[in-house]
Amino acid sequence: MGSSLILGKYIIGKASGRDAATVVEDGAVFQRDGTIVDVGPAAELTRRHRADRVLGSSDHVVLPGFVNSHHHVGLTPFQLGSPDYPLELWFASRMAARDVDPYLDTLYSAFEMLESGITTVQHLHGWRIAPAARVIGVAERILKAYEDIGMRVSYSAGSMKARASPSTGRARAARARPSTRHGQRDTGPGCAIPGPVPHSATSSPWRRGRCPAGRGSR
Repeated sequence: MGSSLILGKYIIGKASGRDAATVVEDGAVFQRDGTIVDVGPAAELTRRHRADRVLGSSDHVVLPGFVNSHHHVGLTPFQLGSPDYPLELWFASRMAARDVDPYLDTLYSAFEMLESGITTVQHLHGWRIAPAARVIGVAERILKAYEDIGMRVSYSAGSMKARASPSTGRARAARARPSTRHGQRDTGPGCAIPGPVPHSATSSPWRRGRCPAGRGSR
């Protein structure tokens, strides 16, 4: 991947409060092979590092990548032939939606997210059609798309919602929550395949991770 120096009139860094953040004026970010190495005044980083490319200018503002914490698909149901019906009819029409390659569908949405400044996503699937081999195959295609485009992802093959009274809600949540040891498979930096309850990505948005879907658990 090489290295690059990204210049900006303002570099927005670490949040220091609910309404404040560290800001470097006339600053730069130096990255090597997808990892942020240095952040500081542009003049200092220019002297300190030899970058393969220089990006940005004093007309730009450099921000950490945004996080999309709730994402489902690329093409919308309407684009796939499901009219905007009342909810009950809409669910039925979704069952006859056009079939699309999950790899291409994920790339389509990833292009839109990157264009919006999103570099980390929580990808949630509502349902998958049996058999189990197909569920796993679709998941691998989706993770491959994120790996190829370089986005960081936390992936959930299914979501679970439950309603409970306040007196029983905590007990049910404790029973439903998978443990870190058994509930998710770590597939590399910034990528997790959780159990029924989605886990959020935890590493810094400044760092770009990859998700090799074939890695086993640690």
